[in-house]
Amino acid sequence: MAIKMRAVYFGDKKLRTLAEAISDGAEKKADTIPPAYNVEKVRLLFVCIKGSKNLSDTVMRFFTGLDKSRADNVAFIVEGAEGSAEKVINAVKEAGPNVIENVLYVKGGLFASASADEIDKAKIWARDVITSITG
Repeated sequence: MAIKMRAVYFGDKKLRTLAEAISDGAEKKADTIPPAYNVEKVRLLFVCIKGSKNLSDTVMRFFTGLDKSRADNVAFIVEGAEGSAEKVINAVKEAGPNVIENVLYVKGGLFASASADEIDKAKIWARDVITSITG
C-alpha cells in the first residue's frame, strides 16, 4: 500500500544521503528543514537530524508547528548519541503527531559520509516503520 510520505533533513551530507535513500519512490524528493514546500497532510514524515540541544529558532519553529494537519506520524533518524535529540522529539510530540518510538541513531563525525551499510540499514528501518503504520 502506497502512503503519502516525505523526508526532510537538517545537517550534513550524511543526513541528506540518508533522507534521499529513504525517500526514494516518495511523492517528493528529500528536502531541507525548513522545506521549500510546506509539509501538508502527510501520513508519514521521516526526519533526519543531527542530535543537538542547540538548534536554530527556524528549525525549532518547523518542529513545533508540526501538527496533525501536517503529519500524522513522524519518524526520526538522528546522527549522534541516543537521547541527543530529545528536545526536538518532545517538541513534535507536544505539537500533536504520533512520534514513532523506534528512533534510528547513526554515528556522527566531522565530514562523515553515509556508508553503504548505513544506507541499507536506514532503508530496512524505513520499510519497518512503513509496515508498522500500514499493517
